[in-house]
Amino acid sequence: MRKRFITFIVMLFMMMIFTGCSKDKPNNIIVTPPLLNKDNKEKEKEKVPEKKTVEAAGWKMDVLNYKIATSLHDIKKDLGIKKIDKDMAQAEAKEGYELVLVQLSMEKIDSMEQIQWDKFYLTDDSGNTYTRIEDSFLSDLGVTRMTGMDLNFGIKKGWIMFEIKEGYNQLRLNYKFKKARMDCIIFGEGTVEETSNTLLPTESDYLKDQNYIDDALLDEAKKSYSLDNPLIVVNPYGNSPLTAIAIFKTEEETSVKLTVKGKKPQDDITTVFDKETTHILPVYGLYPGDTTTLVFLLDDGSEKTVSVKTDSIKADLDTGVVKILDSKYYNYSKLTFVSSESREDGYGIAAYDSAGDIRYILKGYSDIFKRLKNGNIMVASSRLLKAPNHYTGLIEIDLCGKVYNDYIIPGGYVNDFMELKNGNLLAIGNSIDLKTLSDHIYEIDRTTGEIIYDLDIKNLLEPIMGKNMDVTQEDWFQCNGLWYDRKTDTILLSGGNVNSIIAVNKTDKTLKWIMGDPGIWENAEPGLFFTPSEEEFQWIYAPHQISMLYNGDILVFDNGVGRPAFDEEGKDIGVLTGEQVYSRAVIYRINLADMTTRQIWDYGKERGQEWYSSFHGGAEFQDRRNYLLTSGGNLFDPKKETYDLTKEDITGSEKTAYITQIKNDEIIFELKLNHLINRSNRMAIYSRKKNFDPSIEGKYLGDLGITTTVPFENLDTNAGISTNYKINVVQNPDRIVIVGTWPFVAEDATLILRRSDGNIQAYSIPELMIEKKESDTVNFKMWFSPKGLEEASYDIYIRNNGVIYNSGYKIEL
Repeated sequence: MRKRFITFIVMLFMMMIFTGCSKDKPNNIIVTPPLLNKDNKEKEKEKVPEKKTVEAAGWKMDVLNYKIATSLHDIKKDLGIKKIDKDMAQAEAKEGYELVLVQLSMEKIDSMEQIQWDKFYLTDDSGNTYTRIEDSFLSDLGVTRMTGMDLNFGIKKGWIMFEIKEGYNQLRLNYKFKKARMDCIIFGEGTVEETSNTLLPTESDYLKDQNYIDDALLDEAKKSYSLDNPLIVVNPYGNSPLTAIAIFKTEEETSVKLTVKGKKPQDDITTVFDKETTHILPVYGLYPGDTTTLVFLLDDGSEKTVSVKTDSIKADLDTGVVKILDSKYYNYSKLTFVSSESREDGYGIAAYDSAGDIRYILKGYSDIFKRLKNGNIMVASSRLLKAPNHYTGLIEIDLCGKVYNDYIIPGGYVNDFMELKNGNLLAIGNSIDLKTLSDHIYEIDRTTGEIIYDLDIKNLLEPIMGKNMDVTQEDWFQCNGLWYDRKTDTILLSGGNVNSIIAVNKTDKTLKWIMGDPGIWENAEPGLFFTPSEEEFQWIYAPHQISMLYNGDILVFDNGVGRPAFDEEGKDIGVLTGEQVYSRAVIYRINLADMTTRQIWDYGKERGQEWYSSFHGGAEFQDRRNYLLTSGGNLFDPKKETYDLTKEDITGSEKTAYITQIKNDEIIFELKLNHLINRSNRMAIYSRKKNFDPSIEGKYLGDLGITTTVPFENLDTNAGISTNYKINVVQNPDRIVIVGTWPFVAEDATLILRRSDGNIQAYSIPELMIEKKESDTVNFKMWFSPKGLEEASYDIYIRNNGVIYNSGYKIEL
């Protein structure tokens, strides 16, 4: 995907360069804001510290910003801190001192030396010398903190903190290498070796940044690192903090056996890499905030032991409690992976060993994930099209955090996908115009990203309004799980809002059968439904994660929301509530000849309300009579002493997830987390195919298509500019995002692009809104795809509550 650049000039404050990308040929999108006053802008620029750049010994240091105060409370807005506890001692300088925070970018260009923070000094003009103080608490406050580990690779950015005496006139940063010194004045008069006024981009093409890291790794591999002195790069891509890359050379081709030592021998992680002379090895399974021992063993018996230290992780996913473990059946070579329900702490995927210690965590990607045949994993992108979980597409990534393919899907992706035998992806999506959600199934060409198959569930079934509390007109079906059986050419779909599983012939797109209570389906053919062949039988309610087993049986997680209650005579008396609620995993055996079904196994009812999950869950086949179950949405209200809660009750509730492995009807493993999760799986952290390859360039594949417009005529080009309706424009890899701060957003709110020849493109803001936050004002994001727009100049107008305003902005494509 080629580049598209946005140059964005923000009124009064700063000039920033946005870089993104598009499938179109290179263009400049120039966004000009209203009321730009040159004199005022220059005055404001004088208040912003210049970026200062110095280089020494193959390292480059950019001083991007600094803040000086006696209390963090005084500068919290500048640092993006929302709240600081009044009793936080670290936020206050001691009497006679000040806090100095410096935002740095440290880039290794061509060096064999590393940066050690205990040798990094801030000095004043009186000769006082200060080292960096303990500042890990900045991360807890939401500040991007510079890592506290030694630097030996790539680019690292973030804030560091000093505490210094008052009364200085000059401050300078310096670091002494073996044969050179890095010296930079950050405050006061003086001479700086090199200074650049170029500001950093605020929005970047992450694949471009990744390419830089790839190139840097390949450059490091050309150097003379040996087994006795390997280069260990922790968290190379910045999103996988418990991984590393080990680089060294050997004179002869040799395989490498790597052991990542666990706290107990049974939790060691061991793998063998193929024969090479240049070894670029992914290291997985480091412990957070601790030192992990690595042992490298070559074919000739040569061995090297290395200790690797990592930063602490501030995440809800960082602890787990192993409630049950039967060592007779437990497979220690596998970890328990979970996908997070929430991204409030920034992490989406984590993995735990037999002790419940976290050994892997991935930043920025939530929803479910699966391992692909090539050893990589597939996750949802982190870019939202529509809250809460409708993403732009799917990402193919390895465990080090390197992205190989970013699949962009028209209408977006949600909930589940499957890799087909031909390598293509079968994924749940939305209608392209987002009028209906999670009711399309797309097949995506793995090589090109093209949509080659589109199944619209509305063409099979007339939309109905189920009884689940979160059912809406747009999300009537809520497809949250899919499975494809190649033998019978059958797609199985789990409909959470219709309490049913449906089977579809993939090729001819015809409905085969419906598994669920026929009573809720008013317009479906009676012959599509099964009849229970036993008295002890229950239908599914708000089901999740569907699969067909090797013998044709159907495995599904039955959340149990709205499960009917019956009296002693079998009369329907409403739904189960309070202590009666439960979730379960269940296996159905179906007979297509006479359309009968019976349940042959279930688990969960015996656990009662404490294992009840009203909105997340999963059931996965491991091997014969061995299942991994996820009760991922367990909530408890301690005031009301009830588990009978839904996701509407998340705020203020205690959150728990259970990952339970059942073999031969006995629990052989259970992990308890104080966090909500979508699904889990058990897998070896190293796949058989160790395909980490920094020489492969990440790609964007596919696009969001042409964004649906709304009719608009008679634009008043003389409309005045309103300062009440502020907007900002950001280029993403797949769309243009409009960020607005308005007093309110009416139903008719419209973004209007007027081309220089008078042509108009209008977009409904409510229909294309990514998110909306309300306080004294409404802060929102909406998007549109530039695909289909001609290269031209466009004036941006807005409509809200029937009134037209000229935003004062102009974009040039």
